[in-house]
Amino acid sequence: MNRLYCAILVLAVAELTTLCTADGVCSRICTTVVGTLSDQNDDSTSEVSCPVGEEMTDCTSFSPGSSERDGELFTHAGNGIRVCVARNGRGGEGVRAYARCCNWPRMTCEVVNGNRSSSPDDAGSMAICPAQKNCLDVFPTGCSIRSPWKGLTGVKPFMPNYCHGYNELVDRGLWAAAVCCSAPSLNCNTKSALSGSAKGDKATIGCGPDWILTGCSVRNPRHTTLGAYIDDDDNCVAVNGADGKAIWAIAVCCKDTY
Repeated sequence: MNRLYCAILVLAVAELTTLCTADGVCSRICTTVVGTLSDQNDDSTSEVSCPVGEEMTDCTSFSPGSSERDGELFTHAGNGIRVCVARNGRGGEGVRAYARCCNWPRMTCEVVNGNRSSSPDDAGSMAICPAQKNCLDVFPTGCSIRSPWKGLTGVKPFMPNYCHGYNELVDRGLWAAAVCCSAPSLNCNTKSALSGSAKGDKATIGCGPDWILTGCSVRNPRHTTLGAYIDDDDNCVAVNGADGKAIWAIAVCCKDTY
């Protein structure tokens, strides 16, 4: 598409969005929907979806008792609704799925799956968002990671366009996924916080004024975690899975630039 066409389209959509917001109809609200705790069998799942009309901007998983989890993935229900699926690992104690659901004017999202990382210490798995969609900038509002062989050490969003899933402990492969979202005047960035070094220690980080939390990830090299989730106070929380090292909570924060 040529630049003049894009400029006209973006201004027209931005004006519609502004009017919508002034009328109080299209406020930007994101909430977290939590799945039930899965049972403790290998590959048991916890599943959750967003209300109709809302976009799923992130899918994460958390196990309250064990780092033996296989991560999370996106599927679709029969009606086309996107589903966040968290999968328990062998020897795990159950896992919950956490979906971030946003009511955001004219936001559209798609899931981009990364390559398979097939051996420890390779380049990992990278899920790369397109730079633009329909003349609007695209950002990774959330990152997910999965492996049937557990040993996950985390996934990290890199602005403006990709999620990097790291492979230090998985011998047979893992996959990262990015939720790639666009909306008029959308702008996203990341914030992070460090936990303590004991199992169960939490790293907690929120977004500043005028920013909205759309995604939450956990990351630490060569160290397992219990996962990450967004709590009732709109904080990104990552939980350490073993003694000896700290872990990072990484929040994706978005807003309108207008």
